[in-house]
Amino acid sequence: MSQLSFMKSIRHHDVGYADIFIFELYLMVQVKEGYSVDVEDLKIFHALNDKYFKDRKFIYISNRVNSYSVNPLIYPRVAMVENLIGMVVVADNDIKVNIASFEKNFSSKPFKIYSSLDEAVMWASKQF
Repeated sequence: MSQLSFMKSIRHHDVGYADIFIFELYLMVQVKEGYSVDVEDLKIFHALNDKYFKDRKFIYISNRVNSYSVNPLIYPRVAMVENLIGMVVVADNDIKVNIASFEKNFSSKPFKIYSSLDEAVMWASKQF
């Protein structure tokens, strides 16, 4: 049985450029095809952190089901979020893995890359 078969999000937010799912221990983002994630998009991230995780630790999961770009200058700013204890990228092909590996160089937080959402969720769950 899949680890995710029983997984239910607490909340879902469609923020235009992405679907964001809030779970008890983590936030999962699925950015839409062709979008360029930039520093301005952190406003939504900070707002959701304040609303759902203000007084507790969490993991950020990027489920890369679509192709899009990320400005790596985001990562030093994300590192300032004290209650964020790690990041996981789910990358299902070599191109996405290579891009995530490049992005990892800019992150001071634990940063893992997995090929399945099941693996990402299992790693995230073990951080608590």
